[in-house]
Amino acid sequence: MFSRVQVPQISNLTSTLLPPLSEEVIRPYEYTDGHWLHHDLVQCQARHVQFNFNALCERIIELSPQAQRIVRCDKKEGGFNRVFVFSLDNGERLVARIPFSIAGPARYTTSSEVATMEYFRAKTTIPIPRILDWSNDKSRIGSEYIIMEHAQGTQLHTIWPRMNTHQHMLCIKALAKVIQQMTQLEFSAYGSIYFANNSLAFTQKVGLGEDFCIGPHIGIRFWDCDPLSPWSYNRKSPNQGPWSNIEEYTSALVDAGVAQVPDNPHAGADELPYHGSVSEHLRLLEICRSILTNQLSKAPQVINSSIPTLYHPDLHARNIFVSEEDPSQITAIIDWQSTSIEPVFSYAKEEPDMIDSSVRDAQRAGFIPNMFEEMENAESKAKQEKDLEICQKTFAVGLRAWSPALFSAKISDENYFRLLRFVPNTWSMGAAAIRQELLELTRRWKGLGLPGECAYQPSEEELVKHKKEYEDFEVHQRLKLWLQDSLGSNGDGWRPAEAFEAAEEAHKAAFEQWMRSNREELRYGNEEATEERARKLWPWDGNGKLE
Repeated sequence: MFSRVQVPQISNLTSTLLPPLSEEVIRPYEYTDGHWLHHDLVQCQARHVQFNFNALCERIIELSPQAQRIVRCDKKEGGFNRVFVFSLDNGERLVARIPFSIAGPARYTTSSEVATMEYFRAKTTIPIPRILDWSNDKSRIGSEYIIMEHAQGTQLHTIWPRMNTHQHMLCIKALAKVIQQMTQLEFSAYGSIYFANNSLAFTQKVGLGEDFCIGPHIGIRFWDCDPLSPWSYNRKSPNQGPWSNIEEYTSALVDAGVAQVPDNPHAGADELPYHGSVSEHLRLLEICRSILTNQLSKAPQVINSSIPTLYHPDLHARNIFVSEEDPSQITAIIDWQSTSIEPVFSYAKEEPDMIDSSVRDAQRAGFIPNMFEEMENAESKAKQEKDLEICQKTFAVGLRAWSPALFSAKISDENYFRLLRFVPNTWSMGAAAIRQELLELTRRWKGLGLPGECAYQPSEEELVKHKKEYEDFEVHQRLKLWLQDSLGSNGDGWRPAEAFEAAEEAHKAAFEQWMRSNREELRYGNEEATEERARKLWPWDGNGKLE
């Protein structure tokens, strides 16, 4: 049972126009936006946060001296935070952010987010909401938190459909100028920003002026924070940085992959062969370490794209606020959690969702919320595509002129960097996936202008074995993509609460269809089409039901 917390008397939180502000209405501790078709119970528990809602409300009132009561509280669920927007009787709105455990170590993530926002405020003119209060421990309200002013203006995704092409172009140009300010900052190490006088117990840090420093990287790929995949440091000590060069950084990515391989040597034995044994994962990861630290990191193309860069990790329309009167004017950028100093190539694939063709296609198909719907009702598809093309060109021209290192990384051959994106997740993806990346890199080695010979040189026996295993991996991936497209979900099977019941029924039907198809194959002589294999290939909860 969740503990019940009474709202403080000082707030007098009732209104003739609004329901009483109470735990029953707000449900401040639970995740309520949706459910998952895969490991739903674990996912919801990972987003449950127990804290003192009473104390948070009191702190909100204290931070707005002219306010007497809270007249409204809206709860918004983010990917890694729970956000409360408090409207006060003096017209002011304050925002409180409570981190989920899946966001990483809350003391570090909270400390770094606050320091990063203050660093940008000190070094740039990027509009960022002012922080009013924060805590990186649980002593005040039972959880780490950040309280800040509400962003000025309106969220870009709500007004984008009503903007014309010229306004779109000017807005994208303004965003490119924001990115210019980020990419012009210079750093001597990779990691995350903290205040120089922070109270955290990390021993390694790199100075960054009098007030700030670079400390451990708070990105989730470097921390044991996934409830579905516990880590072990028995083979390698934790390696979260900071790192002074690209060789150290790439080695840390491999260390993260090693930490996710279970200690039990028989782990994965009940999976299909493409998943790979513990020993096979460790062997492939050490090959990756040799390639990344001794070969790829020495290549001029990688060196030139390794400039330490501080960049917002999610520059999408929901995190950008603009002026209602002139939507080409950016009034605020929000959600700076996980912003870290990375090699610039780490951001090469990042695109604002307003100009990302794949995002727009997914929104049209109904797979994710569609901010283009009003445009589609009012304009022809040809006009929309022209608008998209103009915005994409505007963004590219802006990056080339104002952020040349980022632009250069974007147009570089991604085969230099693909291995870096796979190594931290080999255990969850399967050995066949990382082996395929190694094979592709070996095949392209000379064409990429890399010296010598790739450290991965598979035997004929390994190639034959890999071919069969990779076929199973591809079947698994195609099934997953088919389910995402059919059910309009993300890769974890998430659907909003109001659409979940229908998605659950469709998922059950899809699973039954898959099993019938498999039985037909077995009946017609495919001896590999066993029920056990079919269930293991199914990407989500194998019985087609919630846990």
